Amino acid sequence: MRVGIIGCGNISETYFNCQNIYNNFNVIACADIDTDAAKKSAKKFNVKAQSVDDLLANSEVDLIINLTIPSAHKEVIINSLNAGKHCFSEKPLAMNFNEGKEIYELSKKQKLYVGCAPDTFLGAAGSPFEVNWITDQGIIVENVQWPTPVTIPYPPLMTFGYEGDVVFPFKIFRAVDSNLTQINVELDFLICADICIPERASLSLDLSSATPNPLLDTAVAKLPTDFMQTQSFIDGENLKTRFQSTRAVETAYLFPRQDDLFIYMPSQELVQLSEDTYEISVPVLNTDMGFFSGVLSINGEGFQVEEELRSVSNMSLWQALLFAFSFVDSFELIGNDIIFIPLMCVMCVAIPFVLVTIAPRFITAAEVNLFFLLETILGPIWVWYVIKEQPSIETIIGGSVIIITIAIHSALSLKKV
Repeated sequence: MRVGIIGCGNISETYFNCQNIYNNFNVIACADIDTDAAKKSAKKFNVKAQSVDDLLANSEVDLIINLTIPSAHKEVIINSLNAGKHCFSEKPLAMNFNEGKEIYELSKKQKLYVGCAPDTFLGAAGSPFEVNWITDQGIIVENVQWPTPVTIPYPPLMTFGYEGDVVFPFKIFRAVDSNLTQINVELDFLICADICIPERASLSLDLSSATPNPLLDTAVAKLPTDFMQTQSFIDGENLKTRFQSTRAVETAYLFPRQDDLFIYMPSQELVQLSEDTYEISVPVLNTDMGFFSGVLSINGEGFQVEEELRSVSNMSLWQALLFAFSFVDSFELIGNDIIFIPLMCVMCVAIPFVLVTIAPRFITAAEVNLFFLLETILGPIWVWYVIKEQPSIETIIGGSVIIITIAIHSALSLKKV
């Protein structure tokens, strides 16, 4: 990829030098409002010095590296995208959320990529390390087991990852007839502060003299391997995720695996709905998501979560009414319809929704879901009673299982009280 750099200050040297580390890009031009600075960098790194406008118009440039002052970042990024070029910018991406959203929407429209620091190697800050194991035949090494991440505020940006000393466990298996006396590994990783510097290390471990280490035992015990049952739904521009905890929850944060779905904030709103039911709100970029997964950190302890969201129709109320009216033969009310129709709306819609809303204050979210299953039983019973259509034996057996389950659960709950 052919790269042009806009902004030839001190940090630019790191970017110029990175092309000697990686073989997938080449800096061919640079620009700066200080023409002398651009000429100086051009001479030092053997590239072409241009004005900002000429560099943006340069058809040989595929990607712009934006190293200007923060207040100019958004303008340079927008101009780069409008010029048909990808853009990678130093922090911050923009000065506020609306400017960042404008950049995001334009990049999608132009089908171009936009990246942002805090790093200086044309990648995402805190990207996973790469591991190359050198082992004998019959040796299998599983993928790394990632610990629970932490939030890393970098105002006005927000990211998450790992800080300080971190243990990343691997599981190693060997065949019965194979020898495993030494482990060798080559690591490519990042050391990050205001910038991220790529590093490489070659490590080896002599298992004949290795001894158990309590640090490893502690790290393995803290891995987020257990799954947490959640109940999630989209509410406006937020994902609401409910979970249960028998211990008091002081902090909770959902670290999602999916990109381009969520807005990362320094904290996520936490609300206690009942004695052991909590709800966190995560701002979203896309309200049409059908699935998400990640790690839910509760008081620093991580749990795996994954959930399929029920699709929500984008049809407005008026569209739904017009669609429904197209199937109505007559709007005439006969007999007691004027009484029963509003009564049905109250009994079947208004009251149930109120009860479902306040139920988690008194019982757990899991119990609310359990009572929802009664609908699958009461429906066939009403059909059986009103129009005499006999349900199948499978329906009767399934309904009996649900009723017995609810009865046992209720009995045990009352017994605890």
